[in-house]
Amino acid sequence: MSRHFLPRNANSNSNNDISHAERKKADHWFLGAIGLALIPTNIVESIWADIMDLYTPEDVNATEFNDYLVQTYVDSDTSLYGIDIWKVYDAVINDLPRTNNHVGGYNSRLESNFPKHPHMSELQLFIVPRSQDTLISFE
Repeated sequence: MSRHFLPRNANSNSNNDISHAERKKADHWFLGAIGLALIPTNIVESIWADIMDLYTPEDVNATEFNDYLVQTYVDSDTSLYGIDIWKVYDAVINDLPRTNNHVGGYNSRLESNFPKHPHMSELQLFIVPRSQDTLISFE
């Protein structure tokens, strides 16, 4: 990903002239952005401020990305999406699903065993036993 945010030589289409240290710094910066979802809510803003200060590449696109991330996700007072909406720290700590893929899997199984427009009696025969299984698993 660092190739998108590191300046290129004007005479070249490759990033071969970028030092290993610059590439590593940009990688830390981008991975830091991804990692924000995995840390406690109360430190997200301070950690991102530190990451921006230490690792942001010298590129206008990187600065625009930082601004976007802060305005949309990180700033607890003004962001479009609050930190609690997108962080998965608690889910990881409590061994809970981080996505809703399990819901898609359930729906897929339902569709494979069930007609598209069932009669009410068919629906009841299918749903009631499964709801009992669910109740038992929660107890």
